[in-house]
Amino acid sequence: MYNRFQKFIELIIVDGIKKKEFKSILDPRISALSLILNIEGVFWFTLFESKELDAENYIDQVSDYILNAYTLKEGK
Repeated sequence: MYNRFQKFIELIIVDGIKKKEFKSILDPRISALSLILNIEGVFWFTLFESKELDAENYIDQVSDYILNAYTLKEGK
């Protein structure tokens, strides 16, 4: 199941590269793994109820990081 989910994310990234929405330098497999690992980080908050980190703040920052790292800027 995990491999199927990873492959699905890879296909989304490949499609985004073809449509020039994502950077062409991305390795779809590495990018998919990175995205999945960051999403899994949210699960740690539900398991351990971290008082030092806020899950919502974490996902907001990670989402911004991923979008800035993967997407092309307009005209570039």
